[in-house]
Amino acid sequence: AMLMAQYDLRTLLTDARIEFILDQLRTNASAAPNDTGPLLLLAFVHYNTNAPTRAREFLERAAQIDPNDTTAKTMLDHWPTNATSSK
Repeated sequence: AMLMAQYDLRTLLTDARIEFILDQLRTNASAAPNDTGPLLLLAFVHYNTNAPTRAREFLERAAQIDPNDTTAKTMLDHWPTNATSSK
């Protein structure tokens, strides 16, 4: 249920902290290209910082890596990621 809600992470974290988190997740995703975890977390952060288009890109990559994992598909089905992004 927590994944289905949308939060405003920018009210909880500074921009610098969000960028640090994104950088760490990108590094983790590059280091483990077959691990969907960092991609799902990247999608979560982008979705919750008003960047739904970027969120969709990461969800689609995760779904390609592991088509049997229902998490990315569920997020794609329930998140409105077709909206115009500010990022």
